[in-house]
Amino acid sequence: MLTVGGGGAVVHLDKDDAPGLRQMSEGADGWRRRARPDAGAYPRPMDQAFQLVGAVLILIAFGSAQRGTMSPHSVVYLALNLVGSLVLTGVAIHGRDWGFLLLEVVWAAVSAWGLWRVSQGRAPTAAH
Repeated sequence: MLTVGGGGAVVHLDKDDAPGLRQMSEGADGWRRRARPDAGAYPRPMDQAFQLVGAVLILIAFGSAQRGTMSPHSVVYLALNLVGSLVLTGVAIHGRDWGFLLLEVVWAAVSAWGLWRVSQGRAPTAAH
C-alpha cells in the first residue's frame, strides 16, 4: 500500500488500484508523481498504422483534386475518401475519441452519399 498525503488529503493506493504504476518520483515543483516504465510510449502501435493508412487515402484524393488530376466527383475520389474515413472511424471508436469519431462518421456519410449519387447517374452537387 502507498500513502500519499498533502494539503489535508490522504490517498491510499494499492497495486491493484493503479495497474501499470510502478514507482513514485518527485518533480522539481515538489509534487510527487506516479511514473510508469513505459511513460510516453504509444500503447497501441497498430492504431498508428491504421491512422496513417486512413489519412494517406484521404490525402491522396485531396492532393489529386487540388492538382486537378482527379475530379472530386469521380468514383475514385469518393471511394478513397469513404475508405479512408471508415478506417479512421474504426480508430476513433477504438480510441474513444468522440470528436474525431464525429468528424469521420460525417466524412464517411458525405462520401457515401456522393458515391450513391454517382451510381444513380447524378453528379454530387457542387460546393461552389
